[in-house]
Amino acid sequence: MYKRYCVKLNKMRLARILLSPISIIYYIITHSRNWAFDKNLLKSKKYDTTTIVIGNLSVGGTGKSPMTMYLTRLLSNKYPIAILSRGYGRKTKGFIELKPTDTTEKVGDEPLQLKSRFQQTPVAVCEDRCTGIEHLNNTYPNLKAILLDDAYQHRKLKASYYILLTMYNKPYYKDYMLPLGNLREARSGSKRAHIIIVTKCPKNLDKNSQEVFKNKLKLQTQQKLFFSYINYPDFLSNHNNNKYYIKDLKHKKITLVTGIANPTPLVKYYQEQGLIFEHLKYQDHHNFSKKELEYINQKAFIITTEKDFMRLKNHISPDKIWYQSMDVKFLNQEKENFDNTILKLLSDRLI
Repeated sequence: MYKRYCVKLNKMRLARILLSPISIIYYIITHSRNWAFDKNLLKSKKYDTTTIVIGNLSVGGTGKSPMTMYLTRLLSNKYPIAILSRGYGRKTKGFIELKPTDTTEKVGDEPLQLKSRFQQTPVAVCEDRCTGIEHLNNTYPNLKAILLDDAYQHRKLKASYYILLTMYNKPYYKDYMLPLGNLREARSGSKRAHIIIVTKCPKNLDKNSQEVFKNKLKLQTQQKLFFSYINYPDFLSNHNNNKYYIKDLKHKKITLVTGIANPTPLVKYYQEQGLIFEHLKYQDHHNFSKKELEYINQKAFIITTEKDFMRLKNHISPDKIWYQSMDVKFLNQEKENFDNTILKLLSDRLI
């Protein structure tokens, strides 16, 4: 056991030595670009419509989509809003406004998930966020806010408000630049954020641990900090919005299929519920091959994430596949504080 640990440790050290020069080059490039935008040597566009960016410093897995859903639920009943995403993994280019019947190949899995949840809210994809904002404003001139899922590094846009997410178990202050680590830009990029949300926290995270974490973030005076966790409803859903309660699954032969960046919280949740299951784990935004789909279709009872369901639902027998939804909850009873912070942003801008 100790020998295997030493071998693994030596491999990690070797990887750091080999990748460090590339990470340094990447740091120089991204830092120089950010410096140029900060000094107005490269221009950013502002818009009258309130733009709220939900993003991170790292690659995937911090919970941007659940937070975008949370904000959509909060705002869509009060204001006309829209959602704009890049549409990662799609096989198309340019601006596309989604329809619920679109495919993930056309628009990407996360935007389609958002559209399926909020069918009355305009959802669009565009790799150039400024172009996407202008299309949405032209089509919906009464929009009061546009939520931008994963646009923190899109510096051509000067957003009204930036919400930065970082995972409790892998915060950006412990991470390194790509390819050595998962950071898309330097840790100093966190200074652009108005709000920082620590995601996927333990539900019982005590105040002392929160304070230690807060100190390590080295917040700016004006920045607000919130701690959140992922909540899984106690039921599964299918294409007909039927429910299957998790307590009734304990004697089923289950196959869990995930193609997300970090399936660990979901796996842990099912283990805590006493479920026994086979886990087929794929990379984030995985494009399932015909052979993989045929193999999955042989399984008797399939559970997947809501995002993966967008890619699998047209290829797996509908009587076999169910998805687990999720939502965001705030620690310390801070939901009201967070909600009021966001609502005040819009009300102040609309005065």
